[in-house]
Amino acid sequence: MNIYFTECKAPLAPLLYSDVEVITVGKCVVIIEPTFNQWARYPLLGMAAGFIRVMVAIAHIAFHAFMMLMTQDRGHMFHMWKGCAELLRGCIEMTPVLGRIFAMSYEPPRKITPEEAVKWAISSIFLVKIINPNSFDAVDVALMLKGNPITA
Repeated sequence: MNIYFTECKAPLAPLLYSDVEVITVGKCVVIIEPTFNQWARYPLLGMAAGFIRVMVAIAHIAFHAFMMLMTQDRGHMFHMWKGCAELLRGCIEMTPVLGRIFAMSYEPPRKITPEEAVKWAISSIFLVKIINPNSFDAVDVALMLKGNPITA
């Protein structure tokens, strides 16, 4: 997994990115899982979710390629990498059997402690993680303590 640290904005990120968010308050844990991740577990709906993820990823990559050329901001390159990772994930999810097995392997556990939730969320990141320094969740904090992200 590669970790990138950038303030560069990604307008399609809330729709496209498959990263889960973990919010902990005391012993309470809330795992916010993206809609496409949830849909991917169901046979026909999962194939459609994979296709939509691929289409959004292509638009995402094209947008950031254009913005990188226009602004010369290196952060757009990181978002392009994340778009490529999501494109690959969408291609896997489009396959009937393998896609469901893949999606089920990323399903969050039902009962979990705050520490286990953060560890699970880190293990569920698909290839690339982008951290915005202005907006952290528990997973971002744990990753920054664990390793050295690449900064734009």
